[in-house]
Amino acid sequence: MSVLTLAALGLAAGLMLATALRGSYQLTLPYAAYVEEKQALLRRSASWMPVVMHLLAAAEAVLAVAERRQPAGTLYVVGAAALVAVLLVSHFRNSPINRWVATLPVHTAPLDWKEIDPRRSWTRWHLARTAATLLALAVNAAALALPT
Repeated sequence: MSVLTLAALGLAAGLMLATALRGSYQLTLPYAAYVEEKQALLRRSASWMPVVMHLLAAAEAVLAVAERRQPAGTLYVVGAAALVAVLLVSHFRNSPINRWVATLPVHTAPLDWKEIDPRRSWTRWHLARTAATLLALAVNAAALALPT
């Protein structure tokens, strides 16, 4: 299970990094292009990515309990905590922004768009959850490297 969790964390971290790069690019887009692209991305990933991250957090918690008397157990606790942080940031910061952007009209920007543009805030929070995912990946790799 630990190898499978590490592999899944590697994929999740890769997706998070790719999204972070895409988010930086989206900062440069005009309103219509940004909203159209973001809405298309949300249609593709909003249903399965939360499930993947919840499953990873659960797997990490199972590993933490299973290895609680081993040195790796502490690392799995750190990984589980990092993934809980990812879930909290997603739920309370990124997802509300995503839900709001999903409701925006594509070709008509709100009059106060420059003041309410969520891209910088969304990107900052996404970078926080990307860092937490990378931490979970690193501690899982370290746990696997420990002698048994």
